[in-house]
Amino acid sequence: MTLKKILTASVLSLSLLAISVPAMASQASDITIMNKQKNVTIYQDFPSSADIPATKFYSDADGYYGMLRRTNIVQVSPSHVRAYYSGTVVQDLG
Repeated sequence: MTLKKILTASVLSLSLLAISVPAMASQASDITIMNKQKNVTIYQDFPSSADIPATKFYSDADGYYGMLRRTNIVQVSPSHVRAYYSGTVVQDLG
């Protein structure tokens, strides 16, 4: 190939690339996040003899919801224990 053909092909390729880059960038700006997340820790007291669940469903007045996992159990009195549950919950915005 001659130098003129190589330069012409290079300029044409760079022009096409410059045109396609803004189009790809505009598609990325159309992404919408449909929910928010937050970490939650709650506790519930149980009788010492109770069968304490390993998971607990969480929901609140702000629309956050999700399943929490039991992370700890603490004796709070001779007859009661406190189970702690933690996890990430979501708020559906869509």
